[in-house]
Amino acid sequence: MSKTIKNEKNEIQRSEVFRKIYSKFRKEPSWLLKRILLEFRSPVLPSTKFIFSNFNKLRILYQKLVRHLLSHADDHGDDVLSVFYDLNCNPITFDFAYFLVGAEVFAKQNGKSKLFIWFVQKNKDSIKDEEYLKHVDEGSQDWRINNVLLPLARMHTAYAGYGILPQGTSVNKYIKRDLIYPEGFCENYSPRFNYKDLKDSIGLSTYRGFQISLQGQKYINSWKNYSKIRSPIVSITLRNYGFDPSRNSNIKEWAKFADWVSQRGYTPVFIPDVDTCWEPDNGLGAYLVFTEACWNLEIRMAFYNSCFVSFFYSNGLAACAILNKNIRCISMHPIISDSLVANEKAYTTNVMTIGDRTANFGESFQWSSWKRDSFENIKSEFLEFENQFSDQLSQEKNAD
Repeated sequence: MSKTIKNEKNEIQRSEVFRKIYSKFRKEPSWLLKRILLEFRSPVLPSTKFIFSNFNKLRILYQKLVRHLLSHADDHGDDVLSVFYDLNCNPITFDFAYFLVGAEVFAKQNGKSKLFIWFVQKNKDSIKDEEYLKHVDEGSQDWRINNVLLPLARMHTAYAGYGILPQGTSVNKYIKRDLIYPEGFCENYSPRFNYKDLKDSIGLSTYRGFQISLQGQKYINSWKNYSKIRSPIVSITLRNYGFDPSRNSNIKEWAKFADWVSQRGYTPVFIPDVDTCWEPDNGLGAYLVFTEACWNLEIRMAFYNSCFVSFFYSNGLAACAILNKNIRCISMHPIISDSLVANEKAYTTNVMTIGDRTANFGESFQWSSWKRDSFENIKSEFLEFENQFSDQLSQEKNAD
């Protein structure tokens, strides 16, 4: 891209940003003040991020000095790290899985092995993303807290417990002079989770991540017996969602792949998108659909663990597989220019580097693909994966 074209593109983006700001200000005059206050507390812009992050570093150094003077320098007497997940500035999505791994790595680097997670509820007067609320209303967000965030917390290997702070509660009452994560978090400063910090962590490869419950595995074994599944499973987790629809799965192409892979001796199993799983005309009538996995994250994880390989397409659920050291997966997440969260700019701040086959912290059988979900692309990814891990497949067939 030439410099002139790039400058023009940046200028268009800036104009669009100012247009959106002006539009929100006209609709809700108090929005601008709320946004400024939020920027001070949880910086997003590069300039404020630089100022407040450096100020926070000085504050952290001061806190360490105080702990040292009070003979709490090593904090090793308590093996539990207090972790704060602020819903005012962090998403209610599977990104929380990466946040937990970041907390685990931070804890380990500071001589701790367990996490107690505090969830900071949204303030009633917080800024609302109207576009997001069209598809994920307040009720849906509450559902996600109970069925995504809390189960993820409980499934993490370092989990020691959690608490939910009532709205309006001062978080400072729950912050000891001990070490906390994110470091420097307090009433007036709440750093947003940053994938770059996680990716650059020197201890990232040592994380333990998420575990499968024995009871969940028992239920999956019972389901497989009831469904008379004897061949290796290839699971396909679909995205079919109203928000950012350019990332949705091409169901017709996945159905073609399901037909093809079944002819090769595998059992394809679809997991539909939670929000559209009851729609009757989703093109999956002829295939085995494991809807039950939509409603229990432990069952879903145990199911992925039982598969030869699990496919994901531009789907946050892939985090559950990638951050479990036993689950084989192929996560297809192409760069989609008209997507809100899967465009090239978004990936520059992601935990993955564009083009990488595996993450530097992942296992050799946890692949990334940057291709769109056409039948030929899915097929080629599967054949390459099958060729590389055919020995493991043979061992599992013999064990069965």
